[in-house]
Amino acid sequence: MEVFLQVRRQKTTIFLTVNENTTGKELKAMLHGITKTPVEYINLFNAEENAFGDEKSLADFGLLSSMCKAQNPGELVMAFKEEPKVVTPYSNPPEMPEVMRQENAPQEQVAA
Repeated sequence: MEVFLQVRRQKTTIFLTVNENTTGKELKAMLHGITKTPVEYINLFNAEENAFGDEKSLADFGLLSSMCKAQNPGELVMAFKEEPKVVTPYSNPPEMPEVMRQENAPQEQVAA
């Protein structure tokens, strides 16, 4: 079954589609292909900040296809070598101007 993942590091977000039985080693090889960083320098962590082992599968960490859908992917954090785990939060959109809010929109009359 397909598992949709979101791997975040600093200001970078990488989306991957993998199988439940994909191991940490295979996942690091995929990320190596994208980031060109040697596999031994890539460290992965789950939401609880537990290190993702090379021999463990996604299912061992609770990243199952029933939970990690395309509209709500599972999240992993990636760090290189000895760097700290840093993920820059997404920005919030600005507040909508008064003239664009629905509650202030003029009512249209329906012709009978």
